[in-house]
Amino acid sequence: MPVILYSAATTPDKMDYERVECASNATFTILSQANEAGTIAVSLCPEHVARLRRLAATSAQGFDTMLWLLQKGSQPSPPDRLRSMGWYREQSALPGGGELHYLAIIAVGHGVAVLPTVLVLTDAQAMVVQVETMKPCGFDSPNPSPSPVPLCADPKGTLSAIAQRLLK
Repeated sequence: MPVILYSAATTPDKMDYERVECASNATFTILSQANEAGTIAVSLCPEHVARLRRLAATSAQGFDTMLWLLQKGSQPSPPDRLRSMGWYREQSALPGGGELHYLAIIAVGHGVAVLPTVLVLTDAQAMVVQVETMKPCGFDSPNPSPSPVPLCADPKGTLSAIAQRLLK
């Protein structure tokens, strides 16, 4: 499963995405009530450290643009509501000099797909964890309510823990 991130936009009102094929990948299916409800994808990408570092920057800009496009012409959602759904972005330094980037990759077509995403970047390594949480977290319902499941309540913390655990 390729990593999907925002690429540099060609126009200010159009989103572009970039796929990155990494050498090592694992995908886990989330089952709920005997149905597939989502997927967690983990990619180890030492061959793409520089490219993923560049895409982390363009993805932050892409997330801001996508959020603006989604809310254009309507009442903006409060930041705490967006945060409760994992629709935010953050960057932080890791002990030992690495970087952790969190953002939601949002795609709109015949519906909305959201991939909460964590990138852990060091000098020699890149780890990306993406998850599709619309169904398992209840965000696909007309009136979603906060889920106590860690993946839904704290996607950044949960995905960061997965990435950092696997990099050890």
